[in-house]
Formats: sequence, C-alpha cells, structure tokens
Amino acid sequence: MLIKLIKHDIKSSYRDLFPLYMGLLLFAVIAAVSVNPEREWLSVVTILPFFALFIATTVILTLTVIKLFTNRLYSKEGYLTFTLPVTTLETFLSKIITATLWTLLTFIVYVLATTLFAGLWVTLNWTNVQYALNEYRSFWEVIPWNTLIPEVLRFMGISLPQAIMSFVYSSALMLITVVFVNTSYVTSKKLAIGIIVYLVLNFIFNNLYTNIFTDWFVYKENYGFEINWLMYFLDFLYFGLISVGLITLAVWLNDHKLELE
Repeated sequence: MLIKLIKHDIKSSYRDLFPLYMGLLLFAVIAAVSVNPEREWLSVVTILPFFALFIATTVILTLTVIKLFTNRLYSKEGYLTFTLPVTTLETFLSKIITATLWTLLTFIVYVLATTLFAGLWVTLNWTNVQYALNEYRSFWEVIPWNTLIPEVLRFMGISLPQAIMSFVYSSALMLITVVFVNTSYVTSKKLAIGIIVYLVLNFIFNNLYTNIFTDWFVYKENYGFEINWLMYFLDFLYFGLISVGLITLAVWLNDHKLELE
C-alpha cells in the first residue's frame, strides 16, 4: 500500500516540476550555443533565463514539498487521506519518500543541465578553449587530473547516502512542524509558529551535532581528501535516529492531538 501512496503523491506533484526540468535542459542547450564573447547581448539574453530557471526550480521544489505536507494532509484533501485504509505511519512515510525523491531528482537535473551546458560550450568553442589551455598551460599542468577526477567521482559516490539522509531529515523536520501546528496545541498564527518551530528545531539539532561530532570529510594536499569513517557512520546514524524520532512523534501527535478545521 505504501508504494501506491507514493505513486499517488508523485502523480499529484510531478506537473509542478517536470516543465522546469525540461526548461533547464532546453536552456542548457540554448545557452551553450548562444554564449559567445562576440555576441554579448545574445549571451546575456540566453544565460540569464538559464540561471533564473535554477532559482525558480529551487523555489517551486520548496513549495511543492510544503504542499505535499500541508494540502495533502491538512486541507480538504486531508479528510480523504486519513480515511484511506492505511496507517498514519504509511501516510507520512509516503510524503517523506516522495519529497526526498523530488529533491534528489532536482539535484540530478541540476548536475545534468550544468554538465550539458559545459560540454556543449566546450565542444562548440574548442578553438578558444585550446587557446586558453595553451595560455595557462603552466597552471593546468600542475593539476593532477589523473587523480583529481577519480577523487571527485569517489567523493560524489560517498556523499550520496549522506545527501539522501539530509533530504530525509529535512522532510521529517517539515513533517513534524506541519503536524504540530495542526494539533490542538496551536490555535492561531500557525504559519508564524510553524516557521519558528522549524528554525528552532533545525538550530538545536545542527548545533548539537557540531558540538558532539567532527567533520567526516578531511581535505588533503594535492587535491585529495580522506574520510573519517567513524564520523561518517555516526553522522548518518545521528540524523537517521532524529528522523525516526521526529516521524514517530508526528504519528503520535496526529493520532492523539489532531485538530482538522
């Protein structure tokens, strides 16, 4: 049943984001073709919408996640949602998983759009690129490309689980905030109280983390890095446990203190 809930949540929200994804990829191509030092006005006209789409996508993603936790739970749709033959935990998990998937997909699209733009631009302006490479040969030759690129890819792979956990934690924090402001504890000024609760909880958890743990990522000389694996797993466990605790508390508040209008 959880899979069905996730599919339903994805269907209800994909229309907000997919046009922006397509726009980003399209403008990556247009900008790469148009950006040219000899055509400054055309470069500006095409590059500005490209970067504006990054901002717009981030804003719409945030609004989509908020709608997922508010409209889908505590608006008129909420009455239907909580009459389905599923548990509160399944309902909340579907929202968190959907929000995490959209956030992860958005970052993947960012990387694809940026890579597409850079790759096309370099290909179309290879003569200028070669000139720049020759002009700054002494700088480029110092960079150990044979080790740098594998290290960057390795770092991206290692960081992915941490990024996903960060998305889950943010979604759980959003969930507990929305659930709390819809309980009998809050009767007015829900938006203001919700913002305060979210910021305070996030500050407490992050401040507690920085006072207990050290960074799991350590820079090395010559474009390298080291991973403190103990801190890596403690970091993952810390935010994982907090997420589980927030979701558990949200289920209890929803089942015992819910106050739909």
